[in-house]
Amino acid sequence: MISVTDAGIRFKRNRSSRRSFKDLFAGRNRRTRPGEFWALRHVSFEVQPGEAIGVVGRNGQGKSTLLKLVAQVVYADEGSIAVNEGVAPLIEITGGFVADLSVRDNVYLTAGLHGMTKREIDDRFDEIIEFAEIRDFVDTPTSTSRAA
Repeated sequence: MISVTDAGIRFKRNRSSRRSFKDLFAGRNRRTRPGEFWALRHVSFEVQPGEAIGVVGRNGQGKSTLLKLVAQVVYADEGSIAVNEGVAPLIEITGGFVADLSVRDNVYLTAGLHGMTKREIDDRFDEIIEFAEIRDFVDTPTSTSRAA
């Protein structure tokens, strides 16, 4: 399960600017200073076990930033984010596949990152391959599995 409650994250436009001594003691809710902007603010949602969501939008609207927050690659400046096991945000369009691994190995790797056990993957492997329509490429590296 993922629970995001009133989350926000801000960045500096000019990374070379220096922080003042006062900034060291200022609270998390201090006013935004010139050169800072909120990439995301007041974001709330929940994803229950077994659900999957997609984040869609134009460039610069915070999609990757949101996924990085959920993956805890970066931390929110406000609000809270709780993530239980079995969550693997796919930030890149490739879905995180490793080009040198076979399709079979990539299915096991990615499903494992999503919290599935080897037995669960074994039980659903054929269903996954049929859904992806890649039966002829299961044991070839992903980099050579693209349709011509």
